[in-house]
Amino acid sequence: MRTIQAGCFLVVLLIVSLGVAAQSAHAWPSALTPAPEAHEGGLWLVTSHPVTGLWEGTTRAYCGALTKPDRCNAVQKITLQLRQTSPTSFTGTYSCAYGNMVCLQDMQHGKVISGDLDSSRTTFRIYLPIGITCMYNGQLTNAKGSGEYSCTNGGTTYLEQGMWQVNKEQ
Repeated sequence: MRTIQAGCFLVVLLIVSLGVAAQSAHAWPSALTPAPEAHEGGLWLVTSHPVTGLWEGTTRAYCGALTKPDRCNAVQKITLQLRQTSPTSFTGTYSCAYGNMVCLQDMQHGKVISGDLDSSRTTFRIYLPIGITCMYNGQLTNAKGSGEYSCTNGGTTYLEQGMWQVNKEQ
């Protein structure tokens, strides 16, 4: 009789354990996962380095074959107003101001049409109204970002390549 009771107890314990495990698969484990944040399309997790906000910094054009000679070492002040749309993507606006030269093709405003995050790595594309597209690659960590960029006129001719750095305003 004791063997049957012990066996029944183990079966009940196994069933209860499986039920708890199934429920916990759908729960938010608070020690491991940040609390969800609401956005227009539902819920998604806040990353450890949220992108949403105002980022300010500079670009500096490289000198070489893929940058027009008159843009060599051109420095601009840039501002990115970013909005994270999912844990791995963002969009936003771009503005450029005089550093030591005017902005590329004197374009002072544009749109961040696509941005992707993969851990601390980022890639984003800025579209300027006259058909220039700039691709930025680099890192966003601890409210700082840096990397390289290249701008083309519709993807066929390089106009400028360089480096960028930004800091998130608090």
